[in-house]
Amino acid sequence: MKARGWRRIGIVLSVIWVIVGSFWGNTIGIHEGDFAKAKYDVCVRKDQSDLAKCTADFETDYKRDTQNLWLYVAILAFVPILIAWGCVAVVRWVRRGFVEP
Repeated sequence: MKARGWRRIGIVLSVIWVIVGSFWGNTIGIHEGDFAKAKYDVCVRKDQSDLAKCTADFETDYKRDTQNLWLYVAILAFVPILIAWGCVAVVRWVRRGFVEP
């Protein structure tokens, strides 16, 4: 298989990883709000008469806890690709060092 074929495979895998990594990062970011949801559930069970306060607290806590959602998405979508392509570049550089002039 020629180098162009491997490069195309790398591009296809990179595109697939951007999609998978984005969903994975989104899931992690959303789960950062699990504590706010648990706190809301306890508040509702304990004090059902003040549902508006529980809801307001939940909205504030959830927004604060999930504010870094896009950071997780970006890191998991793009950092592994940069590392992989960087490793490929280093391997090529080392191989070129062993080629006789």
